[in-house]
Amino acid sequence: MTENTKMKIGEKTITIFELTVDDVRRWIADSAEKYAEGDIVRAALLDGVSLYDLARMTDITLEDMDRMTPSQLQQVADQCRKVNSIFFGMCTRVTERLENPATAARH
Repeated sequence: MTENTKMKIGEKTITIFELTVDDVRRWIADSAEKYAEGDIVRAALLDGVSLYDLARMTDITLEDMDRMTPSQLQQVADQCRKVNSIFFGMCTRVTERLENPATAARH
């Protein structure tokens, strides 16, 4: 059973979804395509998470996010990190291994 959390930003109630393992696999498969679309703001506005990522983990559309402030989106991202902490830990481990393959080979 997934752990969905609700949060309120302004007048809007947002649902944060806990991802399943299958969700994570599909997300990774779709990521290259999303980044290839070329919207640098959606890809890099927040540290460590894109707006595409937030759209996958919440019930907020990209169009809704375009009308939100960066500080509001940061609040959503923080909650997403909390609900999906294992996934974000995996991202950190993968990034570290990609950046330093010699160290990863020893593990």
